[in-house]
Amino acid sequence: MAAINKAVETDEQIYSKLNLYLPENKSNENLWWFIYKNEALIGNFGLKVDYFHKRAEIGYCLFKEYWNQKHMSFVLPVLLNFSFNQLNLHSLEARINPENIPSKKLLLSFNFIKEGYFKQDYFYNNAFMDTEVYSMLKQNYVPRETN
Repeated sequence: MAAINKAVETDEQIYSKLNLYLPENKSNENLWWFIYKNEALIGNFGLKVDYFHKRAEIGYCLFKEYWNQKHMSFVLPVLLNFSFNQLNLHSLEARINPENIPSKKLLLSFNFIKEGYFKQDYFYNNAFMDTEVYSMLKQNYVPRETN
């Protein structure tokens, strides 16, 4: 899921990412939602679900002006609750750019565990980039209240 995997620099690139995933929302395997603040679109988040194996890959993307403001700290509990309690998934996975420290801290703060590091496995903006993979099992999920 490129939306979580690699950093984007401009709002135009973010709009492109948002539009890239919207057509996929027509299937039950790809579930995407928008994030609004004061009626303004600030990003999106979603799941790429494998129902047979009871697992999903999570993804999220915020406009640059909303980075480092803890918006995902409010979104992630809702996504985790939905994934484990509504969809009854067994595990979740997140793939991030290793240089995306806020995303790494976010995942670790919600009990995700670093599972792997892939060197130059993703081609983006004419360059190969690394990926870190984080996961969470349902048995390690600790519900959090959202405000």
